[in-house]
This record gives sequence, structure tokens and C-alpha cells, in this order.
Amino acid sequence: SCLVGSEMCIRDRYVITLFMFLSGINFTLLFLFFLKGKFKRLIENTEFHWYLGTVGCFTLFTTVTLVLTSPMGIEESFRKAIFQVVSLQTTTGFISADYMTWVPVLWTLMCIIMLFGACAGSTSGGIKCIRIAIMSRVSRNEFKRIIHPNAVLPVRINRQVISSTTKSAILAFTFLYIAIVFIGWLLLMILGVGFEEAYSVVISSLGNVGPGIGKCGPSYSWSGLP
Repeated sequence: SCLVGSEMCIRDRYVITLFMFLSGINFTLLFLFFLKGKFKRLIENTEFHWYLGTVGCFTLFTTVTLVLTSPMGIEESFRKAIFQVVSLQTTTGFISADYMTWVPVLWTLMCIIMLFGACAGSTSGGIKCIRIAIMSRVSRNEFKRIIHPNAVLPVRINRQVISSTTKSAILAFTFLYIAIVFIGWLLLMILGVGFEEAYSVVISSLGNVGPGIGKCGPSYSWSGLP
């Protein structure tokens, strides 16, 4: 991870945030947008909606929490919130503020953001927004099926029906991803790593993020790990 220097001006941090965000978008969509002018393909893409929505929700929650629990003003809270959220979700690894000085609920949120990741077809790690979008729609359909057992409820992404094979593969991938997190978490604790440090290091390593929390947070190093 890289802790961005305090001498960097406010404008530079917003510029870095913008390009980190762009790096998390599917490169095919960026190609179609910038070189082919197909703005509609980007705006109507389901995964982009999820990516934009999760970044927005995580940033809003972090900003409001910082405003209520710290002496920072609205602009500073927003700037630090959006930089950390975008950096962790795109697994870039840059940090402009030590989030370990924030309230503990935001530590957990940072780890959740690391799990999400950005779009498929980008350089980001994590589970990816497209898988989360499909799983959410599968879950929604299962609740509907409880009320209407005979209903035919296809899962559609970008107006295309997702096959059962694809849904099974996504569920298997997500299960294995979460299982590896828990197994790695337990193994690190067996080796003497602290509770917070263990699960954050596993999530960060698996998603190729960079920073963790606790003594493996942005102001520390991982040199103390066994």
C-alpha cells in the first residue's frame, strides 16, 4: 500500500480518485465510450450501475459517519471518504488518510469494500460487481419463488438471460472465495496474528488490495507477520 503524502493538494487527490474510478470500469466499455463514442453502452450497463452505486453508497455512508464522529468538515470528510473507497474497491492500494483513526464501524466497511472489487474486465481484484449483481438477482428471485412457486423467473443482465451454468459457476466461485477468507483467517490466528489483522490481511491479499487494518493498517507494514 502507499500512503499519499500530506503535501498533495486537494485538486490532485480528486484527479487521482477520478482515474482510479475509471480504472475500475470494464476496459471494453471504456474503449467503446472513448474511441467509439458509444455512451449508451456504458450508461445502460448493469455492472457499471452496480459499480457506481456501491461506490456512491459506501462514500455517502463514510462521509456522513466522519462528519458526525470527527472534527472534519463536509468537504474534507467527502474527499477522504471517496479517495479511500475508490482506492480500496478498485484495489489500487493508495491511502490518503489513516482510516484506523476513524470509528471502528468504518474499519469493517473498508474490509467489505475490499471484498466487493470493481468491474470484471478491469485490473481490480475482489469478487467483482457483476457477480454480486447476479447473486443479488438470484436471491431476489428465490424470495419471489416462495410466494409464487410455479413462476418462471429468469435472471437478466444487460437484457440477456443468465444460464443456469453461469449462475452455478458464480455461486461456486463466491463460496470458494469466502471459504478461503475464513480458512486463511483461522490459519493466521493459529500462527499468532491478531483477530482484526488476520481477516484484513487475508481479504487484502486475496483481492490484491494492499493495506489492511489494525497493525497491518495503512500507517504500518506487514513486516511483523510470521
